[in-house]
Amino acid sequence: MSNKILKHSKSKKEKEEAYQLLTKAADMGHLKAMEKLAAGLLFGYHGPQNITAAVTLYETLAEKGSHKSQTALGFMFSYGIGMEYNQAKALVYYTFASLGGNLISQMILGYRYWVGINVPRNCEAALTNYRKVAHFIANKLEKNEEMPVEKVRLMEKSENLSSNNDFLDWDVHQYYKFLAERGDTQIQKAFYYFLKAAKAGNTHGMAFLGKMFLEGSVAVTQSNASAFKYFTMAAEKGNAVGLWGLGLLYFQGKGVPVNYTEAFKYFHIAAEKGLADAQFQLGVMYHSGSGVRKDYKLAFKYFYLASQNGQPIAVYYLAQMYAAGTGVFRSCQNAVEDIHLAKRWYDLAAQTSPDASIPVFLARIKLEVKLLFSEIKNRPTIQDLSYKLHDLLPPHPHTEISSCTNAEHPTKVNPIILVVN
Repeated sequence: MSNKILKHSKSKKEKEEAYQLLTKAADMGHLKAMEKLAAGLLFGYHGPQNITAAVTLYETLAEKGSHKSQTALGFMFSYGIGMEYNQAKALVYYTFASLGGNLISQMILGYRYWVGINVPRNCEAALTNYRKVAHFIANKLEKNEEMPVEKVRLMEKSENLSSNNDFLDWDVHQYYKFLAERGDTQIQKAFYYFLKAAKAGNTHGMAFLGKMFLEGSVAVTQSNASAFKYFTMAAEKGNAVGLWGLGLLYFQGKGVPVNYTEAFKYFHIAAEKGLADAQFQLGVMYHSGSGVRKDYKLAFKYFYLASQNGQPIAVYYLAQMYAAGTGVFRSCQNAVEDIHLAKRWYDLAAQTSPDASIPVFLARIKLEVKLLFSEIKNRPTIQDLSYKLHDLLPPHPHTEISSCTNAEHPTKVNPIILVVN
């Protein structure tokens, strides 16, 4: 409860009161509160910085099995923050944290084994760690991101709407959705424009109305029936997103009974039009044998096509197939490289769509911690590292993901961010 209060507190007084509650919870032995308090001591949130006290608290938590604290200690040993510089101890803490399910430590160990930093180079060990994170990310994305990342346009000026006019980029729709989730009225304007476009006969307007009804927002009440209506209108005119939308409704049984035959039909037509998400869905159907005969070679084909069109989850599936030798010659190196490629797609998504914040945050749990280990060689001082950490970290651990990046290095993420959440 104190975490939620702290997250939503705006005034200084409210934050102080919330932090007092957090401290009381920590005193009572609440694990998450203690982790939050340790992060506050380390970075000076809500009070003076006290690295020594942070280390003591992290060590206590690590003994209790806190993987976040183990990761924090690994990071601090690797830099020599508040303790001796000791890569061997850092490796021990990263290993325990990785076994405990910490994504950051899994990333760091994956890269260390991949490159051979303080451990023998071992592709299989690197892949073991990378795959854990890849599975986590893919599962999250499949639950949170059903929107195809395609470039489509919609008129900004309603008085000139026609099917032949230029349209706004797809990421404008994403931006409106991003604003809507924060209570902004511009999503209503977006709905107005999509509706005008649809009435003018524009298939993109129809398709995006379908998507808006499928997802629901402050401007549109979620309605599978309305989503089906507008997806159908768009699909009947050959719109790829509309076809994909109908396929998704049948595949997931939203507003209609599950029908893999119908889903496959619509996905296939949309895939032939080059829609990446439709290609990906065909890959999923062939990979799982949902409504079709299981065929790993065809699954690989469609995942590959989707990956070439920028569908990141498809790249993760390719990595998994390379790792297991499913439908393709087994290759540890190709599997690891595909996971790296998927991360790069999400770095790009972060720059183009604020709505991609959640998947980008997960994907940006660095697969390449090159800067971290190159800086270790230079042995910066604690004071230098303190400045660097404050440059890289948001002013508060609850700040949105977009503020976690460095302006000069947009793909550079501090590997301790998850520890303070």
